[in-house]
Amino acid sequence: MRIQRFCNQEIEDAVMIFSKIISEFIKSSGVKYSDKLSPELKKIVEENIIKIGDFQKRHPITNIETNSVFSVQFRKSENELNNQRNIGLEKINTEIDLLMLSLKNEVKNKQDSVDMKPQQDETLVDKFIKKLKNHPITSVLLILGIIIIAIGNFADSIDKIMKRLPAKGSYIKPENLPGETGWILVGDIDLKNNKYIRGPLFEIVKSNYTKKDIIPRKGELIQLTSDRNLIIADYKINGLSKIYQPPWQENFLEDDDYTGFKLNKGSIAEVRDVSLGAFPNQPAVVWVRIGIPPN
Repeated sequence: MRIQRFCNQEIEDAVMIFSKIISEFIKSSGVKYSDKLSPELKKIVEENIIKIGDFQKRHPITNIETNSVFSVQFRKSENELNNQRNIGLEKINTEIDLLMLSLKNEVKNKQDSVDMKPQQDETLVDKFIKKLKNHPITSVLLILGIIIIAIGNFADSIDKIMKRLPAKGSYIKPENLPGETGWILVGDIDLKNNKYIRGPLFEIVKSNYTKKDIIPRKGELIQLTSDRNLIIADYKINGLSKIYQPPWQENFLEDDDYTGFKLNKGSIAEVRDVSLGAFPNQPAVVWVRIGIPPN
């Protein structure tokens, strides 16, 4: 069942998040060992992991015969999810036990030393952090509270989270470019006010220039923030004969200028040339001739 698979994945993701965050927090926060720390942590995790992968909530059933095929399958799915939660809880509890053992050994083996550095005035943040470290239960409860809120409605929010993640960039390859170069339109710019009217449809990800500029420059690496068609003037008629000619010099684009190659959002390319096409009472068009980035 799709819903069961969805809940399975949700439980797996939640177990991974709990284990990772608890481990990283305890290792990096300076929390000290306490006999009460382990049971408190386990209790919080157990209370909240039962909310993850709630099959009943995602697939409510009413007026279904107890012995019906669907009812039997439903109970079977719930049992499998409960077993998966128990396995995940056992895994997290084992991780907690190992972390507690590590903290306990650290306390046992650590020898007191005198800090010879002069005392400095503590800021409010310093005092707050010190209080947290001296009260391990409070500090862990605070962090876990934040975690629990963050993973609330976990599965319902995962699509929204993924959409906000930036597209992973990839370097363009020779097969992406006829003649290993070509032109793309990256925006329209108001030269008088030095600002884009449309775009920019790129981000500069590497530059050897010390001074910033909103117009890309030769040698810089840019990452596209929108899909772009690769243009070469009269490509379908004369091939690569006008490969170095800025397309705006043809006044307007025609179907013959489109190479059929498209660079996807996130693609990274090297700037080989830049040309601004300015027309009366119109913003300038910014054309960039791109190439394959160096290794």
